[in-house]
Amino acid sequence: MVFSRFGLRIAAWNANGVRSRIVELRDFINKHSLDIILLQESHLRPGVSIRVPNYTLYRNDRETQNIYHLEALRFLSNPLSSIITFQHHLSGRLKLRS
Repeated sequence: MVFSRFGLRIAAWNANGVRSRIVELRDFINKHSLDIILLQESHLRPGVSIRVPNYTLYRNDRETQNIYHLEALRFLSNPLSSIITFQHHLSGRLKLRS
């Protein structure tokens, strides 16, 4: 799903294992000329990363019972001057105001 607001093109993508779908991810980003993409279910462990040319990766890992979960991968076409972090909710969901 791709959203465009205030001149930004933002998409959310459920990867269900991003390492095996990296080509599809890159094609999706290029096809939609995205500024920001949020990934869920990347299945990446801490210390394991992926690269998308011309994008900067920001990630937010959490650990529960020795199992690592990647809450979100954020790829930005322009690096941020500051990073905003969010507290984890037990449900794993984040509510944003429009």
